[in-house]
Amino acid sequence: MPPTSRFAGQGLLQLLSNSLTQAGSIPARELWQESYPAPKQWLIDPVEVAAGNPDPRYLEAVQSVLRRAEAAGGKPVDLGALAMDAALQRVLPGGLRTNISSARSGPPVISVPIDDGVVYRREKRSSASEGAPGTISEYVKFADTPMMDWDVPDPSHVSSSVSVRHLGDVEELARQYVAEQPESLLRVYQTPGGYRAWDLGVRGKPAQMAGQLERAKVDPNYVLLAQRGTEAVEAGIPVGQPGYSSRINAKPGRTDWVAQPILTLEGAAALPEPVSMRRVNTYHDAPIAQHFLRNGVSPEAIAMLQQQLPTASQALRRELGVRFGI
Repeated sequence: MPPTSRFAGQGLLQLLSNSLTQAGSIPARELWQESYPAPKQWLIDPVEVAAGNPDPRYLEAVQSVLRRAEAAGGKPVDLGALAMDAALQRVLPGGLRTNISSARSGPPVISVPIDDGVVYRREKRSSASEGAPGTISEYVKFADTPMMDWDVPDPSHVSSSVSVRHLGDVEELARQYVAEQPESLLRVYQTPGGYRAWDLGVRGKPAQMAGQLERAKVDPNYVLLAQRGTEAVEAGIPVGQPGYSSRINAKPGRTDWVAQPILTLEGAAALPEPVSMRRVNTYHDAPIAQHFLRNGVSPEAIAMLQQQLPTASQALRRELGVRFGI
């Protein structure tokens, strides 16, 4: 949703008149809140988490990033220029937009280190519904705790990201993965748009794991994205390094339980990796369960899982039937 939404409903002549006569300005954060309203409660408070870290650099890094974001939100946006952007948006072809007011950038990305090998990020996300406000999404990124992401066919997914059709495909690929990597301990989740899994027994950076993830038919765009990085550093701690990123809050405009744990698959020599277990339990599972699952279960997720059940093996059907009563 464009930051010029405050002029919704005004005619073109009124917008042009406003661009010439509007005086004054408003803080950028006021526009951002209209177009990308923040959730009522953040799933992770980076200040609280960093403050509990024995290394003081983590709190220093978080506070520095938040101060910069606060300063950016306080920058004035000229109301006349904003009205001109809204007017031009009405007449330019192909949905082209101007940025005379410098308001189109939206709220800055907040990316901060909160633990060893853990980066927490907030960034804007547009709504799937035309004209509806977006929101700010929260992500966690782990440096070497491998994650798999599988998208199923859906209008919201680009075709190049779709690599599986249903639960049966994911089960087959996951079982093949743990057979090839006996130390793996794979926790599999259903999401509104597919499936994800964390390997809690094997640690490896994205470049090291690329071959295994490709054989498991993980979303190829996710595999490539995980390997990308920058040299960004905060308080001497890397924040832009490659890693496995996972959204932990709901997408706007849909019923979203984010990630429902459904099964765990173990290799022949599986052994929990303590660092990965703590990362996933603390920064992924706990926030999602607290905000989106009731007693660890989403009824909407189980209803979707039940539809997928016929595609799974008999063994998995029995296991899920006992666990979820389906």
